[in-house]
Amino acid sequence: MPLLHVALSSAVALVLQVALLGTVLPASQAHDGDHSADPATVLKPALRGLVVTQPRSLATVPYADFASLRLPWNSIETAPGVFNFSSIDGVLAAHDDVQFRLRIMAGIHSPQWVKDVSGGCVLIEPNSPNGNTGCAPRFWTDAFHGHYVNLMEAVAARYEDNPQVVEIANSECTTIYSEPFILGADTASIDRLWAANYTKAGHETCLRRSTSAMMDLFDTTRISIAGHTRWQYIVQAPGTRTTASTRRRGRTSAPSSTS
Repeated sequence: MPLLHVALSSAVALVLQVALLGTVLPASQAHDGDHSADPATVLKPALRGLVVTQPRSLATVPYADFASLRLPWNSIETAPGVFNFSSIDGVLAAHDDVQFRLRIMAGIHSPQWVKDVSGGCVLIEPNSPNGNTGCAPRFWTDAFHGHYVNLMEAVAARYEDNPQVVEIANSECTTIYSEPFILGADTASIDRLWAANYTKAGHETCLRRSTSAMMDLFDTTRISIAGHTRWQYIVQAPGTRTTASTRRRGRTSAPSSTS
């Protein structure tokens, strides 16, 4: 019987461990606005203060310096290796005095052909009214990782040298939420993920290698992960066999956060 496990504080610890995979800049280079260091390794400014979560809100909050731009992957890569960045470029041009976090949403928003070549997708029904129903990819597979890296290579080629794009969110290991630590799956969906060979180790590997790959691709653009104080992962319940035919419907534990 697969169970949805919620580990207290594990998400925060894993984020810190993942961050250590990349090259750590000396303190003199890590500070924003330090022009004494090599310009090729100085990080772009971090989002701070008032951050508008939707570009259209800039019409009513014109004094915001930072904003977040969310777009589904399937609207960017319309066919294998065919990228359409016009929607991003349009927003940047319309707000040339604003710097952006770019979040290209994977999970249920991944292209269908990516889901297919990665072993097929898994129907996720949310365990919360805040979630969306959708078919999530097997993000823990090598095939999915390869296609996500290809996407990030194209994004880096276009925006690494663009001063308006200061942060890229890592969305590779997501299902229906922006946080890769939250599966958000109801009981039946837990069984489907388990039957599709989801494992905690595979989930952690996805988080580590995707972040490492992005840090290699973006020298100055910041890489972020939508964090959470809990990490949801699935484990095999004690005393049950691991064959799919013997698994019964498991319990779910809804994600929660602490302030």
